[in-house]
Amino acid sequence: MKKSESIKGVRIFDDLIDAELEEIAKICHEKKFWKGDMVIKQGEKDASINILVDGALHTEVEIPGFKDIVPVHTLEPKEIFGELAFLGGIPRSATVRCLSTAKVLVLERAKFNKLGEKNPNIERIVMRNLAVILSERLRNTTMELRDAVSKLPSRVVSRKAKSILSDLSEWIGSIECIARI
Repeated sequence: MKKSESIKGVRIFDDLIDAELEEIAKICHEKKFWKGDMVIKQGEKDASINILVDGALHTEVEIPGFKDIVPVHTLEPKEIFGELAFLGGIPRSATVRCLSTAKVLVLERAKFNKLGEKNPNIERIVMRNLAVILSERLRNTTMELRDAVSKLPSRVVSRKAKSILSDLSEWIGSIECIARI
């Protein structure tokens, strides 16, 4: 299978023509992982976005003050992950582990920037699609947070709400670079 076939149908590349997909595929490199492998680690710095081609991955987050690791999302083929680091070069916000053997395509920001200089249309479309995906994820996270807080007893909410909102505000500040795009 050609690499461009592996990225066809990935939402971040919607509206690109086959020739543009081929250009992106040329700058991606493939990595294979086995069940239990760590694909990315929370806190590490990197500037790449990843595309799950085959297999299943699981996203988990370590939260200071919590004993257990919090499961976040199970990724399926054609999904992207690592987009915040790709955009802002900020540390990884979650750990991603393999639930099965997996094949991942890695798109490094530096290579994408060079491609964008040669073909600004590719960069414009990918960044627009990425903005849509991120806004959907932020909306979903906000709704999940609202639902989780609404289930807490009011005495806990009053004590914890200030702390949660402070942490959320700090997190939003750390992704301000995305808003400048």
